[in-house]
Amino acid sequence: MAEINVDLWYLIENLKAQHFTFEPHGNNRFTITSPDGQTKTDFNGNGKAETAVQRLAETMHESFGWADTTVRDGDDTATKFKKYSAARRLERMADPEWDEGALERAEQQARSQLANNKMLIQPEYIGPWEAFQILEAHEKARIARGLSDDAELDIRAILDGLPFLKQRNVSGVHKENLGKVIALGRFLLTHQGVAIAEDGYLLDGQHRILAVLEEGLPIAILTARNVPNEVFPVIDTGRRRTVGQIFGMRGVKDPTNISSAVRILYWYDTEPDHKKWFSRTLSEPELLDMHLEKYVTLEDSMALCKRAVKKGELDINIAVMAAVTHIILRVDPRAPIEQFWSTAAGSGPTDPYWYDIYGATYIELCPAFALKNWAKGWSKRPGNTNNRGQRHTQHLICSIRSYNEAIQGNRHKVVVYKDTYAVPRPIIAGHGIA
Repeated sequence: MAEINVDLWYLIENLKAQHFTFEPHGNNRFTITSPDGQTKTDFNGNGKAETAVQRLAETMHESFGWADTTVRDGDDTATKFKKYSAARRLERMADPEWDEGALERAEQQARSQLANNKMLIQPEYIGPWEAFQILEAHEKARIARGLSDDAELDIRAILDGLPFLKQRNVSGVHKENLGKVIALGRFLLTHQGVAIAEDGYLLDGQHRILAVLEEGLPIAILTARNVPNEVFPVIDTGRRRTVGQIFGMRGVKDPTNISSAVRILYWYDTEPDHKKWFSRTLSEPELLDMHLEKYVTLEDSMALCKRAVKKGELDINIAVMAAVTHIILRVDPRAPIEQFWSTAAGSGPTDPYWYDIYGATYIELCPAFALKNWAKGWSKRPGNTNNRGQRHTQHLICSIRSYNEAIQGNRHKVVVYKDTYAVPRPIIAGHGIA
């Protein structure tokens, strides 16, 4: 017999197309039945792939009189795609996290977006006059959206369902570089361009438009109009915006740490077993919605923490501190958490609040001091790594435990963390567990 230069999968697919049936019995082992159902034979394809192909061809020839000349080479595009698709199906079947409904959802979303699309995308000539018109429309839309010059976050507008978007600050260097490219005649028409919302708000391309206006030179650029606001978080020139950047574009101060604090609060509020925290990635829409709907005062907690440690030093991530502060203040708005952080960081004299509880004799045994020492040596302890989830989890649990101990006047020289600790709840002074 002539050698057949195809893989085993492709050869079996060819045989099935010729109405042979294959009953599997394990890894590459089959009972093969002829098209008329009169002849059967067993086949074992274990071993090297190329040997298995030749052995199957020989078995088919000997048992069924099959002619290998009916097999094509299998190098056409359609066959290659079929083989790729079959391999991907096998991979997904072996993945316990694969969602069988993902394909249907993706198809429905794509078809729905096409059916409801209102965007008009075409190359346009943008000169100084056109750039001026675009920027004037953008300014009117900015004012109509209730955005100030520095685009501070207007929580009320968002909660009322009004759109809020903030562009990144204009980079003078980037704008000047684009101007030089245009002046040298090197600005090219590409797939990247300008995105403008229905109300005229400039969602993407502000540097290009400003460069055209200030240089007084025209460009040809792909322009998308009537772009929906929802796409803003995922459009960029070159890479996807981070969650922190998206928070910043919405006017959030210290966006990276605020988005981290929202993650921490989500796990604290939804998963009682802290060993399962950070087990999945939270999407940008989830984080943004949680910030606006549940953790809208988180920035105040962040400001309190920064104020408390301004002149001191505490080796606890500021996002963790903000989350702990938010957790405690929503239970007890008068909680002395700022005094606790200030004392732990050593940012000034020990707050009188703790002297009232411990007195001068035992003030050094206030758990705030023990927490500072524990956090300072955290990374040097066996089993601790730079894993952010592990660090954030342990720091949050020990911070709340230490605060609770301090509120109750308990004296500790050291802080201890154990995996068996339950997720702590804040204590209101004199009222027990909240």
